[in-house]
Amino acid sequence: MSCYLCNYRGKSALGSVYGIDIIDNQVSSYYLADEISGTYRGMMIAIDDAHWCVFQQMTPVKLVRVLKELAATVKLSAFRKHPEARKSLGQNVKAVKINPMSPLLKSLHRERNRSTTLKGLLQDTAKLKNRSLCIIIE
Repeated sequence: MSCYLCNYRGKSALGSVYGIDIIDNQVSSYYLADEISGTYRGMMIAIDDAHWCVFQQMTPVKLVRVLKELAATVKLSAFRKHPEARKSLGQNVKAVKINPMSPLLKSLHRERNRSTTLKGLLQDTAKLKNRSLCIIIE
């Protein structure tokens, strides 16, 4: 729970400097949490406990000011979200380029129209490039 709150406070401080929309849409929570956890582990080893007392004695207003100052130095490009990859057809789908007027295609369409329970499910993927035909093999 404390890790979540730490990440939330970090994103709030970044949002106050760069804008909430940019933080929500462009900053990856995963990369931010990874950076915070890695930096925390290193600081716990390198910095003596006596140096942390400064933060315990700060008022909430002073702590917010310090967090904003630190957030202003963050390079957001290091925590940029990656766009989702396009979904592939999958392992069990075989894309075959077939002429739309071929006898095989005509017979498959006739069979599909006659029966709703085909062994091999036929999907017409005209939206895909080159008007390809996908046959899903079960």
